[in-house]
Amino acid sequence: MEEEKNKIPHDLNLLSPEEFRKKVWSIDGTKFLLSEMTRMGFWPKERTFDDLQPPDEMTRMKELQQEINSLRAKIGKYGNEEKILKQIRQQMWDESKKKRAEKKLRKEQEKSEKKRLWEEKKEGLILYLGHGVSGGLSDEISDHGKLQNLGLPEISTSVELAKYMEIEVSKVRWLTYHRNCTTMSHYHNFTIPKKRGGTRKISSPKPLLRKAQNWIKANILDKILPESCVHGFIKGKSIMSNATGHVAHDLVINMDLKDFFPTIKFKRVKGMFRSFGYSESVSIVLSLLCTEPPREKVSYKGKIYDVSLGDRELPQGACTSPAITNIICRHMDIRLRLKAENLSFNYTRYADDLTFSGNSMKHTGKLIKDITSIVSNEGFEVHPDKTRVFHKSRRQEVTGIVVNRKLSVSRDDIKKFRAILHNCEKHGIESQNKEKHPNFIAYLRGYCSFISMVDSEKGKKFREQIDRISGK
Repeated sequence: MEEEKNKIPHDLNLLSPEEFRKKVWSIDGTKFLLSEMTRMGFWPKERTFDDLQPPDEMTRMKELQQEINSLRAKIGKYGNEEKILKQIRQQMWDESKKKRAEKKLRKEQEKSEKKRLWEEKKEGLILYLGHGVSGGLSDEISDHGKLQNLGLPEISTSVELAKYMEIEVSKVRWLTYHRNCTTMSHYHNFTIPKKRGGTRKISSPKPLLRKAQNWIKANILDKILPESCVHGFIKGKSIMSNATGHVAHDLVINMDLKDFFPTIKFKRVKGMFRSFGYSESVSIVLSLLCTEPPREKVSYKGKIYDVSLGDRELPQGACTSPAITNIICRHMDIRLRLKAENLSFNYTRYADDLTFSGNSMKHTGKLIKDITSIVSNEGFEVHPDKTRVFHKSRRQEVTGIVVNRKLSVSRDDIKKFRAILHNCEKHGIESQNKEKHPNFIAYLRGYCSFISMVDSEKGKKFREQIDRISGK
């Protein structure tokens, strides 16, 4: 059909003008040109244009023509060009919106995942423990050489500390978080009567805090030995060992440190742990576990709050407090011992009781003055109303034990105790419980144990009497 359509008549002159025009429009332009050239004698009848054009170019021309025809067909199919462009733009816009939405969703998912991972990581870290105590928690560099020399656990981070104590990090954070006002305390607070009148506040740690403090005492504090002149709260020592060195001296001087535990604040305790070689982070956590601010209960809108009254300090009732005081007082004990030896006196300390003994009155005034100065220089204060000087002509006592000739219990105390037991047998136990002890029998047995420690024979007789009174 195509060949028939493009066939060129031998004599176009035989056609009318209208037929000639239609024929020209209906045949290929190249073939028309060839036929005219042949008719006019410019080109041999036996040759075609294919002899002059490379086959590749002809093939490419056909391909292009086909593409043009295909595009024309598509344009015809879609019709209006503006409409096509509008559809293309809308499609591109929809695809762009979809990509933006997917990107936004992906970012939100990544952000959510980062937050989740951070929350998980934060649960295992201690980054903040309250106002005024958190500076330095990022410092986790310990001096392992120092720790090794002292035989202490080599810990650099609060996370490691929690593992050593076998307490979850979140629980350690809860125990150490510092609040000036709280509805919950980690201590049971109560008061007990003092021997010489007044009351003493006791802060007993609750079980989880007690566990942490017991670990600190056993694994850190007990490994730092105090000076030999110290007898309070040390295994193998007691008020007996404290009094022994002062037996049969012409002069005994007793001095008392005022507000002993409350004087030692959080910063001083932290400095102690730092001196061992622990990092700032570990030292902060250890110090928070060992200190507590003095608090007072306040009622507000039907709720009871424990309100802080000052800086964190050593609580009386925590097992760590006596050990910490013995370590912090080491330098003071050395200075006091050397001062006493220079003036021919003996020196011992049991908690906040300082005792000096000698056989000469010559340097008594200077000793008391110098001791007061040293104590003040070390950050403590001598109680002005509790400095006592005992000559051998009077009863000399050291931590409640008479030391004039030998270790013994005061005759007056023995006499009073014997009278109490006699009246208990005669009038009943509660008749003698004038100070309202919650367990008076336990109180009597405790004092009996004190007498037995000093004088076993007297203690044995009193113990038998208490057994009769209690019905055992």
